Amino acid sequence: MESKKPLIRIWSGTPVHQSIDTRQHMTLVQLIKSELKTDAFYEGDFSIIDIFKGKKALVTHHGRSGYRYPFTPAQTDAEAIALDMLTGKLPWGIKLYVTAHKHTTAGSMEHAGIKVIRCPAFVGFIPYQGSLTMLPHYLSDIGAWLVIISKDGRIRLQEWLYPSVLYNEDKDELTMSGKSEKSYVDPEKKVIDEPLPTLLKDASKVILILADLHVGEICSVCPKSFVDTNGIVRSPRLTKANERVLYYWEHLCHMTKTFFKPTEIWLVGDVFSGQMTVRFERSRRMTIGNIDDQTNAALELIRQLIG
Repeated sequence: MESKKPLIRIWSGTPVHQSIDTRQHMTLVQLIKSELKTDAFYEGDFSIIDIFKGKKALVTHHGRSGYRYPFTPAQTDAEAIALDMLTGKLPWGIKLYVTAHKHTTAGSMEHAGIKVIRCPAFVGFIPYQGSLTMLPHYLSDIGAWLVIISKDGRIRLQEWLYPSVLYNEDKDELTMSGKSEKSYVDPEKKVIDEPLPTLLKDASKVILILADLHVGEICSVCPKSFVDTNGIVRSPRLTKANERVLYYWEHLCHMTKTFFKPTEIWLVGDVFSGQMTVRFERSRRMTIGNIDDQTNAALELIRQLIG
């Protein structure tokens, strides 16, 4: 019996990373429904979602990071949400606060009964003048979060991160650390260890959270080929960074379809790199520079993820 495909929710992100005059993430949702025959919802800039019997998630792409002290804004955010619920400014029952944008899980924590989730990305370090001045602080976490909800409503989080990549386009060099104190997923390993299998088996709901794919960047996830708006198969020239992050993506796709089997998949903004603009990226080279091609490439990645 064929398993049911997960419901997909997509949020908007930074205006520079989509079309200047179009809600491009909404366009992607329409393509998912028409081309992949899968239930999908466009959530706009933010939404509050019931995840289990009155327990809710507040989700938005933009969030504070506090790169030096990331847990300080996370703590005060949780306290503000708790106060807003108490005073009636927010509905009661918010248990998750999910943000993205900064490409790091730093600041993810639980406080005042609220789990704060800072989303990783699926792109390496993006070099431009502003980011280069903060390079040690802006190196990306690459991966996803799993939200596993038990039958009695207990919410458990599983971080799922791959080794970070740093790409120098001019030298065509990919820098990666040979060892780390941080625990990363081994993309050559295609099994999962306890207690994760038991948690997944006993779950009433599993949510896979992704953000900041930045499809089109020279250091982001990018399919080997995709079908463009005119029905022509395109095969972009991938950089070493594109190839490495795609390798991670293919591993995640296998794990998702084989083991995670999520009920829902959330894409929390900045799925695309966006249009070339004077302010941000006119001087930078791209793997895919056209926003419509980026959207169709993203559609292909989602096709791979849900099978």
